[in-house]
Amino acid sequence: MNKDNLPGDITLPSSSEEINKLIEVEEKRNWKYSVEDFFRNPDKTAYQISPDGKYFSFLASYERRKNIFIQEIGSDKAKRITSETERDINGYFWANNNRLVFVKDSGGDENYQLLAVDKTRENPKNLTPFDGVRIEIIDDLEDIEDYLIIGMNKNNPMLFEPYRININTGDFVQLAKNENPLEPISSWMTDH
Repeated sequence: MNKDNLPGDITLPSSSEEINKLIEVEEKRNWKYSVEDFFRNPDKTAYQISPDGKYFSFLASYERRKNIFIQEIGSDKAKRITSETERDINGYFWANNNRLVFVKDSGGDENYQLLAVDKTRENPKNLTPFDGVRIEIIDDLEDIEDYLIIGMNKNNPMLFEPYRININTGDFVQLAKNENPLEPISSWMTDH
């Protein structure tokens, strides 16, 4: 292979003299962005549109934590519908035209709980207020407005079992058992 045909500078590593020349060029430039710009959290993220297409939602900072904001399409005014100050809201979605659900943990313990709130900021509810229990979303049941299917390790911390949960009341029904830690069911999925 001919060295002249290779892309880039094949004599790397560069000498101190060459590096200093590059530094001088960079110092003379007036860059629009700083390194901090690349590593800070975005001002707004995780945009979603409501099922009826009348609103959009996003995560933005409130008290230095990511919270859910909603805004009517065509309006320039957003309103905050959550007020989490201890931990960021990491995930959320529209469960129906009126209600949003989200997950959060307490103090970094990764025992995620499921919470819900109306788009008007009314009726906030912790749907799974159990200590030491973790949930996972199995199915958002987009055709059934007020219910989700979640996995929860409520009966045994090592095993997740599926539950249908009402996103307004928090009432839930266990759908199946997962009782054998030696032969566990490792994941659940639904069939529409």
